[in-house]
Amino acid sequence: MRVVLAVIMLVLSARASYAAPAAEFYTIPTPLAFPIAIAADRKGEIWFLESDSNKLGRFRPETGTFSEYEIPTVKSIPVDVAVDSKGMVWFLEQDANQVGVFNPARGTFAEYEVPTPKSQPYKLALDKKGRVWFTEFSAGKIGVFDPSTKKFREYAIRARLVHGVLGWKDRGLRPFHQKVQGIRHPSKVEPAHRDRRGLKRRGLVHRIGHKQDSRSKPRYRRR
Repeated sequence: MRVVLAVIMLVLSARASYAAPAAEFYTIPTPLAFPIAIAADRKGEIWFLESDSNKLGRFRPETGTFSEYEIPTVKSIPVDVAVDSKGMVWFLEQDANQVGVFNPARGTFAEYEVPTPKSQPYKLALDKKGRVWFTEFSAGKIGVFDPSTKKFREYAIRARLVHGVLGWKDRGLRPFHQKVQGIRHPSKVEPAHRDRRGLKRRGLVHRIGHKQDSRSKPRYRRR
């Protein structure tokens, strides 16, 4: 009798667990959209990119509904997204070589061409002033776009094919993780105009190094 009761309790427990899944899934309206990158705004709404369908997506958790917005430049290959303090949605267009922004209140897009041709912007981060920092995969640079002046600045890295993940910590911008293909020795980071003081003022990491052991973490230090 005890064995039967134990079996019944296990079955009921399994059914209860199955009835209350830990995650819920929602189907994006556009088939085969290839969703990539995700960010949440202050309202709790979720923004994401649809790389293959060339759209910016929006999901409202309260209603479980989607909205999709066509990116103006066709086949732009959007790759990363972030929302600033004003609710503006910033994203990168890797193949179009542009920084894009969407204004949810107006439902309008704006796109800005990165100065270096075919740089392939890859990852972005926003600072406290609302500037957009991003890595340039093919150009080996870190770029910054200032929305207030509509101008770019670029900082050269002595490496090619740079994957970068940028983020903000206590003292400013720094890469949380940096992969440099074909480089094992420390790589010097310099501004494109070679003004080292300008680089320090903007809180950028001045040197990026890797240990030769591939299992070890990258080293970062400031000058």
